[in-house]
Amino acid sequence: MARKRISKADAARPSTADELLTLYYNVPPGEQARFCMALLSDPHSEIHAHYAGLFHAWRAETRAHAEAAEKLRSRTVAPRNSKRDAAIVYLRDVDELTFGQIPRRLIVLNSKWTDRDGKPLSRKAVENAYHRFKSRPTHK
Repeated sequence: MARKRISKADAARPSTADELLTLYYNVPPGEQARFCMALLSDPHSEIHAHYAGLFHAWRAETRAHAEAAEKLRSRTVAPRNSKRDAAIVYLRDVDELTFGQIPRRLIVLNSKWTDRDGKPLSRKAVENAYHRFKSRPTHK
C-alpha cells in the first residue's frame, strides 16, 4: 500500500503521542527524519512547543515498552520437549493414566524421556509438563 504524503499544513494537529506516531508513519520513509527535524527545528515556534512534548512522551513510552518487551522475552522460556509434553497429555487425557503411571509409560515410548539420571520422571515433573502444555495458547 502506497503511503500518502501529508504536509504539516494538511495534517490535523495530533493531541496524543499515538496520533503523532500515526502521522509520522504516514510520512514516506525517506522523509521521516526531515519531518521530525521540521517539527522540532525552530524552538520558538508554536509547532515545536506543541509537538516536542508529544514526541518526547512518545519516545519515553516507546522506550518503556521496548524495555518491558525485552524483560518479558528474557523471562519467557522457549518450549522444550514439546513432543514429550504432548505425549503426557495424550496418556493422561486419552489413555486415562494417572500422573504416577505416566513416567514408566514414557520410557517405553521413548527411552530419552527420562530425568538426568536415566530414571523415570517424577510425578511432579509429569504434572508440571501436563499443565504447561495445556496452558499454551496454541493448544487451546
